[in-house]
Amino acid sequence: MNIELETTLLVDCDHPETVMKTLAARNTIGPYETIAKGAILMHDQYFDTEKQSLSKGGIALRVRKIGPTRLVCIKGRERLHEWGGIERLEIEKDWSVQALKKILPCLGKICLKVDENAFCEDDPGETLNRMGLKCIQGRETNRIIVGIGHPQMSSNTHFAEMALDRVCYRFGRRSFLHHEVEIEAKALKCDNHLKTVVALLNNDFPGKFKRWDHNKLITGYAIEMLLEKGTLPADSSEPEVLGHNEYLKIEAIINQFRE
Repeated sequence: MNIELETTLLVDCDHPETVMKTLAARNTIGPYETIAKGAILMHDQYFDTEKQSLSKGGIALRVRKIGPTRLVCIKGRERLHEWGGIERLEIEKDWSVQALKKILPCLGKICLKVDENAFCEDDPGETLNRMGLKCIQGRETNRIIVGIGHPQMSSNTHFAEMALDRVCYRFGRRSFLHHEVEIEAKALKCDNHLKTVVALLNNDFPGKFKRWDHNKLITGYAIEMLLEKGTLPADSSEPEVLGHNEYLKIEAIINQFRE
């Protein structure tokens, strides 16, 4: 579907990896059944104009690589529900000239055209560079995918998917680890189920999760800004695991963006 509905929980505690492993090993969340659907490694790059026209218009253009597969995706028009659900436009297609032609009209006032002679089947980044766009953010995500079903549904039916994401943001020689849980609807009219799952997780892991109404792109922007200001932990050869104090700073920066 072109509209996605999801909610995100930040893993906000001293040992986020432990929480993620414990959650991945569970078979139930309250009355809901959970089924592991595998793990994937995703390499994401976001593109924008020199003046960041897409970001300013609330649009994100992403290229994702999963193994040999390359996907192009556009997201935007976010609408926040009072309970923490985020509804937005999402169109994701296998990388191709046809996919670009379908996505480009959704970029709002940004007028871009696909030059089929300049299209690089094996290099989406080069194609977008030739179209006047530049990479504004890159990251790597280890994702564990868990299906969520209800006992009254058939065993093959999941009304939602839970993604346990370990995100690594890289800025030059510095890298930062961010842990979050995304729960995305896979069926219509399941808002109440999503809200219930969130409540159950908060009950089962008291004080470990925080509602996080911010997408990964803007979270990365805030991390980069704090890094430029010198207000993140001292330089290290190992990835820094972001903690509670860092997230307070990150959210303050994000709120400034949105004022």
